[in-house]
Amino acid sequence: MPPASIPMRPSWLSAVAYRNILNDKATPKDHRLGALAAISICRDAKSGKAAFDKYFSTLDLPPASQDLSPDSTLGHLFFARGFFKRVAEALGSGDEDVVAENFAILRDEKIPRRERRKVLKRLDRAMRGKPIRSSSPIWLYRDPPPSKDATAILEDVDTCLPWKLALPHPAGEFLHFTFPAASVAGGCRTPNCTDPGFDYLHIWKHGGKTNPPRPCPQSCGAVTGLKEVVAPSVTYETRIEPLGYCLSASLP
Repeated sequence: MPPASIPMRPSWLSAVAYRNILNDKATPKDHRLGALAAISICRDAKSGKAAFDKYFSTLDLPPASQDLSPDSTLGHLFFARGFFKRVAEALGSGDEDVVAENFAILRDEKIPRRERRKVLKRLDRAMRGKPIRSSSPIWLYRDPPPSKDATAILEDVDTCLPWKLALPHPAGEFLHFTFPAASVAGGCRTPNCTDPGFDYLHIWKHGGKTNPPRPCPQSCGAVTGLKEVVAPSVTYETRIEPLGYCLSASLP
């Protein structure tokens, strides 16, 4: 049974995290109040996280589905080093430093296109049939801009995208993937409060739209959020070429 009234926010829980649980329409109200009741009696964030995770571990939340048109696309931004590690993992005996060295060839426009294409084909073979991420579900954002040059080997992506997506660590090198919505087996749904995880509730925003941090790099101007979904992990080969690359904008 849910509590009869809305549980008070414990002093150690940020107001943003509290609101993100309380107002998360992708989670049934009874479960939102039940989770708040479970953590409201905890003394600190560590025990609150344990109570939050334990509460939701016993539930099977109904998905808040998002219906996308068959011709729509979805974008995914992957921290470059994380992707290199994923490729090495897929190979079973690979070295992420070697993957990084090969990827540097893709980025070097002084190297002949045929040599860069060979590297891309090796990457394709390594990842064929493999989910883009080992964990599932993954986060995607809706309707990324179309490619400027579909024949490109590697295309530059908006340097402000990591900030628009409100990534926990928006500075660094990223790879961008575009997928047709039809490639998402099992469909897309609006993220609920369990998807970001308890530790990131303070930077998440309920409702399925990202909440860019403040401040953002001046070069990005007035940054607005992007619509996002979560879905079962898509397979690498369903991506739409070309790969994207982004060296994020940085704060002064």
